[in-house]
Amino acid sequence: MKNKIKLFGIAILLFVVNIGHTQILGWNFSDPDTKGNEESAAAKLRDPNLKPSELIRGNALINPNTFTRSFVSRLSLVGTSDNTKEKAFSKGAYYEFRVQPNKGYTVALSSLKAKLRPGAGGPYYYRWAYSLDGKKFNELGDKDVSIKYDYGKPDGLWQPVLQLSGVRALQEIGQKKGVVFRLYIWGGTNPETATFTIGRSEGGNPQDYVLSLDGEVKAK
Repeated sequence: MKNKIKLFGIAILLFVVNIGHTQILGWNFSDPDTKGNEESAAAKLRDPNLKPSELIRGNALINPNTFTRSFVSRLSLVGTSDNTKEKAFSKGAYYEFRVQPNKGYTVALSSLKAKLRPGAGGPYYYRWAYSLDGKKFNELGDKDVSIKYDYGKPDGLWQPVLQLSGVRALQEIGQKKGVVFRLYIWGGTNPETATFTIGRSEGGNPQDYVLSLDGEVKAK
């Protein structure tokens, strides 16, 4: 009897722990396949109490030729003296999306997951950041991340999950503020091959979300 009660208690605990870790926003680029060079890409998975969210490029990321089942850019700062972290921030070498709940709801974020595909001629570097006003961006994580193209994984590399539950500012996001996320990118050596991709999604798999956020959307 005691063992049954103990197992029941563990099951309840696991249920409670998982409540705040639901996938609330996600991007998938297959079925139907994207070309990769679209001006923007809407999240295909979205909690019904979140506003629509679009993945877009900053001014220093160039819309390149097609690369199916992805969202790809060429890095215009590669090959110049501006190919630095500081200039990536100031000149706009980033991907961006917004998280904003509907009126009467708030959002608490727990983690961010992404599959990234750098081009040849690395290494490249990236850093996630967020802003509550769209102007001042606060860096996330402990350090800048280095990434190189892996010929054994041509669709990209799953990155370590970025934990957000410890960021106080991301635990009660209201409808008026929302939060803007940016993925800043720099590095690379060859201007002809310097690309950086979100994706790629697995062909024919509409559930392969290569960029996603976990959290909880709740009524006030």
